[in-house]
Amino acid sequence: MALFKRTGGGFLNGVDGTIAGYKFDEKTFENNDGKGTHRKLSMELQVKQDGADEPVVTYMDGGFLYDGQAISEDGQSLTDEQGDDTPIIKEDTDIAVFVGSLIERGIPESDFPTNGRDFSAMVGWRVTFAREMNKERQLAAGRKKLGVKAKGASEEELLKAGRRQDKNDKTKFYNHDRLIVTAVLAKPEDAKGGKKAATKTAALAKVN
Repeated sequence: MALFKRTGGGFLNGVDGTIAGYKFDEKTFENNDGKGTHRKLSMELQVKQDGADEPVVTYMDGGFLYDGQAISEDGQSLTDEQGDDTPIIKEDTDIAVFVGSLIERGIPESDFPTNGRDFSAMVGWRVTFAREMNKERQLAAGRKKLGVKAKGASEEELLKAGRRQDKNDKTKFYNHDRLIVTAVLAKPEDAKGGKKAATKTAALAKVN
């Protein structure tokens, strides 16, 4: 019901919707030592929540891009000028965790290319989205914030120190989190029908 606030909190947390599309992007940053630059990969994920007219977007980190690695002109796949056909995205990144959760909940892994460079197979699936704490990122942020004090700090203290501070309200702090899927609800219609919308309502897979 729209009269009440959804419990759980967080953007795309505990909501059902369809993966409407995605697009890879990259940004270049200067190295901390001031020598040279590095390239960061991200994915813009478009989600059409149930009942919504237009999709919303969220962004997921994909790690680094190295020499010869690039994004296709349409933003849908990754390339490597060196001819290497091994995966580019590391398994601990936000993109990998999200796609991994899709596969765990029922989307066939065989739908995706083995080199992990194109994820168009996930478009059109209707799923339940959720957010989980990115524990590794939060612990790292806690160690950085505590500095020399981090050596004697407990995990609980590191996690607390590693929370993100609200830019507008300095009294509020949030966990570092990432997007996952907790249930696959419906697959896209047969491509022969000319649509890629999720219309089946029976759940294909759910979290226990």
